[in-house]
Amino acid sequence: MLGIPSVAALAETFKVLGDVTRVRSSTRCRGRMLCVCESRARPARATPVFYTLDDQHIVRLFEQGMEHVEERR
Repeated sequence: MLGIPSVAALAETFKVLGDVTRVRSSTRCRGRMLCVCESRARPARATPVFYTLDDQHIVRLFEQGMEHVEERR
């Protein structure tokens, strides 16, 4: 049986994967660094911010989720 902290952490992980905007961003930055300026139509005057999926567990969850969705089609 999982303790409350583990359950909360697991729920938070799936919450990230359950948000459409976050999933779109994740698909764009898989395997590379993504600058915010690449993901949004905004002036380039802002200081660049980079995102990457650096946790291979999250990458695998994402890939397994995509595989599941594609199988159901």
